[in-house]
Amino acid sequence: MTPEALFARLHAEGLVDSPFAPAPEAEARVPWTVRALLGVTGWLGALFFIGFLAALLGELWFDSPAALLGLGTLAGLTSAALARSRGGELRAQFALALGLAGLGAMCIAAAELLDFRATAVAIATGAIAGTVLWLNRDPVHRFLCALLLGGAWMALCWTALLGEDAYLDRIFAPRGNLGRVPLAEALGLAPPALGAVWLWLEPRWRAGALAALLEPLAWALTLTTLVALGWTVLTGSARAAEGIEIPGLAEAWLAAPGSGAVAAAMLGWTVWRLAGPLAPRRRGLLLAAAALFVALTLPAPGLAAALALLLIGFATGERLLTALAVAFLLAFGAAYYYALALGLLAKSLALAGSGMALLALRRVLPRLIGGGSDAH
Repeated sequence: MTPEALFARLHAEGLVDSPFAPAPEAEARVPWTVRALLGVTGWLGALFFIGFLAALLGELWFDSPAALLGLGTLAGLTSAALARSRGGELRAQFALALGLAGLGAMCIAAAELLDFRATAVAIATGAIAGTVLWLNRDPVHRFLCALLLGGAWMALCWTALLGEDAYLDRIFAPRGNLGRVPLAEALGLAPPALGAVWLWLEPRWRAGALAALLEPLAWALTLTTLVALGWTVLTGSARAAEGIEIPGLAEAWLAAPGSGAVAAAMLGWTVWRLAGPLAPRRRGLLLAAAALFVALTLPAPGLAAALALLLIGFATGERLLTALAVAFLLAFGAAYYYALALGLLAKSLALAGSGMALLALRRVLPRLIGGGSDAH
């Protein structure tokens, strides 16, 4: 007997007031402590399962890259199937752990089969991450795969332009092919940076069928951009420590021309899109202000990128994106401040002058733009 028939009969007998069955209550929100416990349980289950396979296969697990690739593929397909099925938090965490283990196994096996050639490994890793990104519907898994895909793309740009031996120490302080370093930075950073801006400012995909795929991708591209710009700060410090001179008119202004160009494009595109409803004169003033900001922050290109993401966060109402942009804005500013080869008095004067200039711009810019319904 269905609930509807039961309540209709109870109402006919005068036992209940309404002949309609009450609507089912919404599923109670699972406390975060329970979710955390189930997550730990799922990860432990996946680790025990992987350990069981390793003990069962023995030397084949460690000595055969082809077998490791097959097991990783099997684990990835199983994780994708579990992600598509309905279940609780335990199932989701187990699928995530199993999928990440399979992803790692496939990447390691591919690297061994390709004799650890950097360019080939980067291409294979990107292909694996892209395929898993499309097949697996778990948002966390897609986010991590997108991060891996962005890292593979940047590694490919570095190795293709600086040679197969461009490992970590070579990237930090390359002594050869200095002219290709800005190009490698620009090519590696441009797709994730501009892709993040496009995804955040394009509202049509949010209500479409690709929303579940593109939202983790947008977050991954954003984090990849910010981390890559932080990497630029570290590499610039390492080059300075090594005494490597960067050719140009002024080393301080040309420390990261590739990253600086991409960050300027991010800020310019963001202002252009957000100022679209404004009159041409007002839009031109905002673009001029953005160009002035880029010119003043060329030694620290991360500031322009963080400001672009801050504007996007305000415009889209994404509080987490706004908080992330503010955190990196402070981090990039602090890193540049402490890297300046100036005395404390000169730094204090620079801070005071910058603060007064920003406050004056804050007072003048609204008056130049004018009021109206489109001014905000």
